[in-house]
Amino acid sequence: MKKISIYKFTPIIKERIWGYESWLISGLEEQETTIVNDGAGEDNGLTLRQVIERDGEGAVGRRFLGIYGKKFPLLFKIINANQDLSIQVHPYDKMASKYGFLRGKNEMWYVMEAKPDADIISAFRDKLNKEDFELALQDGSFESHINRLGTSKGDVFEIPAGRIHSICGGVMIAEVQQASDITYRIYDYHRKDKNGKERELHVELAKETIDFDDVVSDPRTHYKMVGTEETKLASNCHFLTTLIELDNKSTNIKVDEFKVIIAVEGGVTILSATGDRTKVGYGEAVFVRADAGSVTIEPEGYARVLITSTPEV
Repeated sequence: MKKISIYKFTPIIKERIWGYESWLISGLEEQETTIVNDGAGEDNGLTLRQVIERDGEGAVGRRFLGIYGKKFPLLFKIINANQDLSIQVHPYDKMASKYGFLRGKNEMWYVMEAKPDADIISAFRDKLNKEDFELALQDGSFESHINRLGTSKGDVFEIPAGRIHSICGGVMIAEVQQASDITYRIYDYHRKDKNGKERELHVELAKETIDFDDVVSDPRTHYKMVGTEETKLASNCHFLTTLIELDNKSTNIKVDEFKVIIAVEGGVTILSATGDRTKVGYGEAVFVRADAGSVTIEPEGYARVLITSTPEV
């Protein structure tokens, strides 16, 4: 049976009070996505964890195994916000471990769509200590201390653990993150759930998590595209994410570590050196095995793709 080197997965759809999330590829324990390729044969229905346990280096690459072992610690989403998400923060690894979780949550966002008046909230705009933070929550001035920024298609934001943030209504993003679902809500606009109750806040945990030195005047990631070269958007100890812009021109990428490719504008066809040919539509993702050798990305007109792989460090 022919070995498949490019995997598609069945997304997990999460309906939220503010919109929805589509978990494209998930390594989160007990919420893992499964392979759904046409012609994938024996790999259909498997999770990445199962593939890595079976194939090791051939699936993800040598450096990945040295860093992570045989667990896949990442989660890839599309988030479509019809309303503002809560203002929130995610824990770093050490704090997550303290409360019995496997890992914290660092993430990055690529804005795929944004209405003209849409905003992103990210980081403090001025310095607060814990006492000032509590007072600002009590007197209603909290939002005046954080950045609320207009946003548009193509904007990029890194959201390290400990950073206050929110996606506001009218924004759709592609998100690359650690495989974690821990969120500490700080403020939720007194919004009520389907039972008429305000959603739980986690202010004490948030105070323990927040980086109060995280004062940033412009938390966007500024980048410049150069032809069809990969442009680095995020590089940290959890993942490396780049962006490629394709305007009716294909590009070839060497593969010796896993690649997750998300079409964030337009659609593409991906061809591997092993003979696979897979269409990736707007908002879809594929996983390219480390033993694919190389892939050629062919755009259907103008397209942009995010590519995530093993971190550089």
